[in-house]
Amino acid sequence: ALGEMEEVGYVRLYADIDMSGVTGKSCIIQKLTGEFDGNGHTISNLELKSTPGTYTTTNNTGFISELSGTVKKLRLSNVTVKEGIGRNNNIGLLASVITTGESAVIDNCIAEGEIINSSKDSYINLGAFVGQMSGTISDITTLTVKNSITNVNITKGTYSTGNESSFIGGIVGIAKSYSIINVDKCAVFGEMSGSSYNNGGVGGILGAFWLGSGAELNLSDSYLGGKISGSRARGIGW
Repeated sequence: ALGEMEEVGYVRLYADIDMSGVTGKSCIIQKLTGEFDGNGHTISNLELKSTPGTYTTTNNTGFISELSGTVKKLRLSNVTVKEGIGRNNNIGLLASVITTGESAVIDNCIAEGEIINSSKDSYINLGAFVGQMSGTISDITTLTVKNSITNVNITKGTYSTGNESSFIGGIVGIAKSYSIINVDKCAVFGEMSGSSYNNGGVGGILGAFWLGSGAELNLSDSYLGGKISGSRARGIGW
């Protein structure tokens, strides 16, 4: 029912939901503007299918495609993205992107699952919670993540192509210009492996962070416990 709505305001769960058998969807909620209160419940066994973008268009994949509100007290268990990943994709198990100029919050949430990217295409952003966020000089985008855990295995094929540039993050895949990220009392587990080619990045918190372009990271009281590998792997971010 939520998938039929262009925009969702307030949602509260009163039971666990098993999404087994729901396939072929790139997202469940198109846009969340208010609050998704998981109320301590779990959404499990959701298999999302991505769709490649083009040179001029970007496609989003995640439980929520576009987040501009708050998600709290929600556990996503055994959520996977394995099919259809390609050029110009933003993929996050909880939210694909944060709406430009908005302030989003992820509080007391858990994401568990797997993202497997075997594509040889470029500009693919993979995050355990969020795929991509960016703002403008007049509309700064803010994301606050607190009291939360990610345990997501994210893998990227190892190969060498001239234009490959993909980013993998334990919380956010990539934070572009005029973005503020606040991470407090979070833990990142799961294994993240990037390409051996020199034009991508893997980070325990952020796959890539455009420092110097109006971007800001505030990180406190958090723990990184997953294995990170790749020629451009960093504990916090590239």
